[in-house]
Amino acid sequence: IDTAGLRDASDEVERIGIERAWQEIEQADRVLFMVDGTTTDAVDPADIWPDFIARLPKNLPITVVRNKADITGETLGISEVNGHSLVRLSARTGEGIDVLRNHLKQSMG
Repeated sequence: IDTAGLRDASDEVERIGIERAWQEIEQADRVLFMVDGTTTDAVDPADIWPDFIARLPKNLPITVVRNKADITGETLGISEVNGHSLVRLSARTGEGIDVLRNHLKQSMG
């Protein structure tokens, strides 16, 4: 699920939607943590969004996906950072998408 709206909310309907998103996350097999590579150099999810990561179930695997490698000049591919998978890609050019796809196939079955 896309959880772009996970934040503190003052509207009751929005709060209900956010809580439902958290319920789905808690049932997930893996979290894909998409990051705009032009906004941060961080690669550890706890450094990028600590409150979100702190709320996740401790054994839930996380794959950080750093997008916009075509702009940042980052090397495409996959690596490990503090026990989390890190995939660098460019959604615009499609470079690295196959790496993410293969990673998900291998890790999810």
